[in-house]
Amino acid sequence: MYASGLGGYSATKRALSGLSLTARNELASDGITVSVVYPYVTKSDFYRNWVSSERRLETADEYVAGRAPADTSEYVAELIMEAIETGESEIFAHDWMKPSAK
Repeated sequence: MYASGLGGYSATKRALSGLSLTARNELASDGITVSVVYPYVTKSDFYRNWVSSERRLETADEYVAGRAPADTSEYVAELIMEAIETGESEIFAHDWMKPSAK
């Protein structure tokens, strides 16, 4: 995610992804599978509780206004189950989020 005011959040997500994919390679010989799930904006209280200098948002749907609708937490849980069941290295919530789609 590349959004104004979210530099730290975005950098942390990138770091976690790199750490997780490195762990995947390092732990494979021990039979441990590490996967990364990349969810989209998820309907939750995150935006209501988000501290920002910009105006306070009430919902995820308000945050994504004019873009793809926010996903439900149940959908994100399905993505996590997919990662567990398939062992794929990366699971993206939507095809348009994949690096090759850009």
